[in-house]
Amino acid sequence: MLTSKFKAGQVVFLNCPFEQRIREGAYIITKEVLGPDGDFMYCIKGVIEPCERVVKASQIKNVGH
Repeated sequence: MLTSKFKAGQVVFLNCPFEQRIREGAYIITKEVLGPDGDFMYCIKGVIEPCERVVKASQIKNVGH
């Protein structure tokens, strides 16, 4: 069984903001979803922007790390 690395409500930072032209800063995970390959993906919303995005676990990191 897969376990999710992150949870809804958790605050994270992006690992790759420049390659996808996404604004740097803190993001809140709004929900966890299973991607087409069976790995977890996460819906995130910027603390200061209204848009929600979907990212892979490898594209985000914990705020404290």
